[in-house]
Amino acid sequence: MRFSTGASREARVLGSDRGADLAVLQVDLPANTPVAALGDSDAVQVGEIAITIGSPFGLDQTVTQGSSARSTAR
Repeated sequence: MRFSTGASREARVLGSDRGADLAVLQVDLPANTPVAALGDSDAVQVGEIAITIGSPFGLDQTVTQGSSARSTAR
């Protein structure tokens, strides 16, 4: 994993979707590293704000905001 500071750390891939250029990574961070809290996907209500942060398709440091929609998948 490469950080915006230029630092890098080894990470484990927990899951991925190549078509969506999406991966869930697990990385061990030094103590006191600021992190974002994750929400509970089972508690999300339709219309709640969702934010994604990443580097999709090689575009560095992107942030996208949207709202959650009804899902029929379960």
